[in-house]
Amino acid sequence: MRFNREKYLPLATIIFCVVVAIFFEQFFYTPTKSEIFSMKLETRKLQAMKNDLEIFKRRYGDLEKFSGVVEESLNEAQEFLPNEPMQDAFVAQLYQIADSKKILIQSVQIGDAEPVQDETNENFFRQSVRINFESDYISILNFLREITDGKRFVTIENVSIERSENFLIGDVEFFIYHRQKTN
Repeated sequence: MRFNREKYLPLATIIFCVVVAIFFEQFFYTPTKSEIFSMKLETRKLQAMKNDLEIFKRRYGDLEKFSGVVEESLNEAQEFLPNEPMQDAFVAQLYQIADSKKILIQSVQIGDAEPVQDETNENFFRQSVRINFESDYISILNFLREITDGKRFVTIENVSIERSENFLIGDVEFFIYHRQKTN
């Protein structure tokens, strides 16, 4: 048997072309395609950042204006979660709202502040304020809504209401929150 060069030359050429194509696809085309995709994503991110900066520039062309807006937001947040417990101010607010809603507060008990850990690992404190009251149902609902919608962060934990002859008597435990006092 003689080696027939003419018969195997086209087959060798086809195999060589397939090997070159696979080599090209594996070591040049796929990495280049991946790099192009990566660059497109980075370009989109940069374009989004550019758009955000343009919006920022239009909204706050002046950095002093921006600083004023940030400071105002910070002041609002500090009122919402003050540095001090300020339980006396909260109790005064309770009495004021109770008077406007025709609720008779019988007693107020203030508990000790206890630490609360949040997901940002910042220290916050909460303090229990329990009131005993007499009123009608609608007045109680309006009272609770006004307290929780106020400027301070307040949660209602326990509500106990019983029916008396002409009115309702009950207890409500609020928790008021404050940040750790900064020095």
